[in-house]
Amino acid sequence: MLRTADSGDEDDSGALQLATGTTCRGDSGCLCMATGAAQAGGSFRILAGIAALSDRAGMISVDGGGTVCGSGGNVRVATGKGVDRDSGNLVMATAAAGSDTGASGAVALKTGSTSAGSSGALSLTTGTAVSGSGAIPVFLQVDRLPITHHTL
Repeated sequence: MLRTADSGDEDDSGALQLATGTTCRGDSGCLCMATGAAQAGGSFRILAGIAALSDRAGMISVDGGGTVCGSGGNVRVATGKGVDRDSGNLVMATAAAGSDTGASGAVALKTGSTSAGSSGALSLTTGTAVSGSGAIPVFLQVDRLPITHHTL
């Protein structure tokens, strides 16, 4: 286990940083964390602090690197491929509200702005298949009553 010390009651608990070095040419290196192969698979979890005495818990941020000249870095989230079975599912969700008066978190998908040129495209597609293709159902719900269901 690699961790910082507890802070007690007064201060932050400290930072833990893993980084590769910088370079003027070529790639700066790769930072890889993985679990080993197993019959039942492995698990990798990122948890940003549980706020026991605060009104806001920790934040997880995943950013592609930036550059002065050229294009910024990409961010890719993908499921695993089943060699002779299904691929994994991808679920992005906000948690339910913790009380009757709270609201669940929002989900925003957006492209960046530009002062010249076009903003990025936003596409939602299913993969090709031999027998049928996946549907894209859209559910709209207001005040706990389902309003409408459309399939794109």
